[in-house]
Amino acid sequence: MTFKRHFAAAPFVAVGLALMLVFPAVFTAAFHNPQPAELKVAIVGPPAALKEARATLDPQRFYAVAYPSERAARAALTQDEVHGVYADGRILVASGSGFVAAQQAGMALKTVSPQASIEDVAPLPPHDARGISPFATVVSTTIASMVLAMLLTLVGGAHALSARLVALALVAAFGGIAVALSADTIVGALTGDFWGVAGVIGLLIAAVTLAVHGLGRLVGRIGAAAGGLTLLLIGITSSGGAVGYQLEPAFFRAVSQLMPPGAALTAVRNEVYLNGAHVGGALIVLGTWAAAGLGAVLAGHHRGRAFAPA
Repeated sequence: MTFKRHFAAAPFVAVGLALMLVFPAVFTAAFHNPQPAELKVAIVGPPAALKEARATLDPQRFYAVAYPSERAARAALTQDEVHGVYADGRILVASGSGFVAAQQAGMALKTVSPQASIEDVAPLPPHDARGISPFATVVSTTIASMVLAMLLTLVGGAHALSARLVALALVAAFGGIAVALSADTIVGALTGDFWGVAGVIGLLIAAVTLAVHGLGRLVGRIGAAAGGLTLLLIGITSSGGAVGYQLEPAFFRAVSQLMPPGAALTAVRNEVYLNGAHVGGALIVLGTWAAAGLGAVLAGHHRGRAFAPA
């Protein structure tokens, strides 16, 4: 009996060791060696300028494209379509679209024209000089939303479906405002677009809570746990963090903008620093996750108690 009592915790030890192996491995793989992969840069000038740029730049890391004028290239830069511009002896970057990506693009274009000066046309504000605030806001919201969804799955199953859905809707609506109030008004980290941040974050809350709780209602506690682990391991790592998903390994780049944290990070960053450039696609991704999660909640409810969490 003593032997059995001593080894009763063996499963917990195995799970703990597995978590300690997997989590650091995935996060380190995503962030330890940021390298651009065909990062797009614009070249303004005659065909010879584009040819010279392509001959100088590493084609696996940078993809040089021609633009007819500096005005067009500048617009593409501030619309998050390119990450650097070479025009008339000057290099233009936009730190607001991603600090590390802009830095890498600027350094690469310096090899094309070492004498060129660098101008940041969409600089980050002094209080967020490395662009960390959108990532911190999105990650903290994602984790808080997962905790809420797990609690609702574990202890809220006895409540009526309508009560749970109303609770999730209220948390998403007012949670977005609460996060914007915290990040903008109280902390002063994301300033200048309160309602834009509130809207994106509200949709992120809906996407995460409905997806995790939906899996919990459809499959059981294992489903909720699997959904939460996927968002932690794949969603947060593939979002790019302070590095930017464009500089992550191929797998993380491929799934980044299809996961709620990655889509929300792009939307928040572009909403605040790039006047809302290309947020539509990110909002569609978040809305799709929310709709799929709602479908799972409804399906789990109508399939009966046998399929609900114990």
